[in-house]
Amino acid sequence: MERESRASVLIFAVCLSLGATIAAMPLGAAPPVALRVLRDIPYTPGPAADPRLQTLDLYLPEGKSNFPTILFIHGGGVMRGDKLPDGFHALVDFFAAQGIGVASANYRLSPAAKHPAHVQDVARAFAWLHQNAAQYQMDRNRLFVVGHSAGAYLVALLALNKDFLTAEGLSPQAIRGVAALSGGYDRINTRGAAGAPSNPEPIYGTRDRALLRPSSPAHLVGTDKQIPPFLITYTDHDLYGVAEQGRRFYSLFLRHKLAADLFVVSDRDHYNQIPGIGRPLPRQEESGTRDPSGLLAEDSLGPALLHFVNGVLRGLPAANFLLSSATPPMKTLKDVAYSTGPGADPKFHSMDLYLPEGKTNFPLVFYIHGGGWRAGDKTGDGFENFVATFAKAGVGVASTNYRLSPAAKHPAHIQDVAKAFAWLSKNASQYGIDRNRLFVAGHSAGGHLAALVALDPQYLRAEGLSPSVIRGVIGSSGVYDMANLSEVGVIPSRREQSFADDPKVWEQASPLRLAHAQAPPFLITYVETDLFTLREDAQNFYAALRKRGAPAELAHIPGRHHLNAIAGMGQQIGQVDDLLGPSMVRFVLRRLAESDETVAQR
Repeated sequence: MERESRASVLIFAVCLSLGATIAAMPLGAAPPVALRVLRDIPYTPGPAADPRLQTLDLYLPEGKSNFPTILFIHGGGVMRGDKLPDGFHALVDFFAAQGIGVASANYRLSPAAKHPAHVQDVARAFAWLHQNAAQYQMDRNRLFVVGHSAGAYLVALLALNKDFLTAEGLSPQAIRGVAALSGGYDRINTRGAAGAPSNPEPIYGTRDRALLRPSSPAHLVGTDKQIPPFLITYTDHDLYGVAEQGRRFYSLFLRHKLAADLFVVSDRDHYNQIPGIGRPLPRQEESGTRDPSGLLAEDSLGPALLHFVNGVLRGLPAANFLLSSATPPMKTLKDVAYSTGPGADPKFHSMDLYLPEGKTNFPLVFYIHGGGWRAGDKTGDGFENFVATFAKAGVGVASTNYRLSPAAKHPAHIQDVAKAFAWLSKNASQYGIDRNRLFVAGHSAGGHLAALVALDPQYLRAEGLSPSVIRGVIGSSGVYDMANLSEVGVIPSRREQSFADDPKVWEQASPLRLAHAQAPPFLITYVETDLFTLREDAQNFYAALRKRGAPAELAHIPGRHHLNAIAGMGQQIGQVDDLLGPSMVRFVLRRLAESDETVAQR
């Protein structure tokens, strides 16, 4: 029987023991969100039901109705665990602040219960939620399932094997979306930390792994096209084999052209990713040990989950599905001059335009190349893959040159970038571009310049514009803290050749020091094998923007190094699919949708 009571309390753990209306504390300065908490609701009728293992808890935002809800399934190897795992309040707080309800279910555990008892219980819990949604002011048409570890395996199996929901009078299409966090999806080839095959008998009642195919989500992808979209995640310090399982599972969705996103959670391990939702935790080194610096790493999992839920509800296409299409024809205009006055250079003061054929009023990404401020070009190696990625999303691209060091010194680079962007904004309609939907992107030194032009208003103001015209900024492996730029073994250094030998100039040219609440939305990415301290730079910049209340996202790109990130867009390298292109396209489409909604509400 469900338990509920009401009390004005602030400590979540105490509230849960009572069953109460509580205050959920979201990230930032927003006021607490009142929650109605209902505990130990049985979802399986009859005297044979287990009063502990076949129950669920509800966390419902007070005063709301017809709200979306996620059903959370805990991990523990299907042999242990509970619907109230350590730090679970972080997940509840985060979603409550967004007006999203949470349900968390127990299920029977092995070895006492054998497969398929676990997933049958999850199906019954979901069916109960679907059937009783209106009673609790939930919207039955906006139910998501989220699972962690073994829970990720169970929610994936629930969505990919229709038999379990069919037995409850439903289909997988009743699930709006599936978020599988750090799961194992190939039960036939699962191995332990020592590399030896794990023993399936305690869970499945057999040692014959060949019999596990119907219970293995990885072997079910593509057998039914009518499945909900997936978000697949793992952490950068995850358990043995989890990253590989996640990447291979995602590849199967790509192969069968099914909607899925893959996201790597930065600076978290297998166990602290749920407690770390919506809050900073101590940063970890590459080895997975705590960073002795004592610095804190902001959460990226919570925002990824929220973007997934909102993207599905807005009807946005999964980026991987969109990017699987053929590249549409693009009209290319080379060497368009953006400055023709005295001192203009026909090479450095020009840009290339890539425009969707037959389209008008399309959005465009203004791209700034890298090269350490002293090398590079608007047509860098593999840049055609960047263009193709956005072409598939109906987005144009402009790629600009700018003066290079050592001949030119700061602020010449950023002045040229501002001049080029201003020219594009003022002449947009001539080329069919919607000047109100312009994004700025850059890689490496170009990432630095993209952030700087968006955060320091002096450069665009000199061209008669405001940074407010920028709809979003994408910084790929950028430099954001010039004062702490480390270039071990590089003589002369990029900073020496490109910027004055003056710490005050470094500070003024550091986007990290310029972060503010009115900044345009940012997507900050770094790759698995990046240069120098660019990984830390990205994390610190993300933290600075978040702390000031600016909209920012962080994406870790696996299987790439600094020099092949852009060229590898849309490509598989070393059996690792591209995540940079999908991350960028998701960001642009999401920001466009959010802006369109804002305009419609005015």
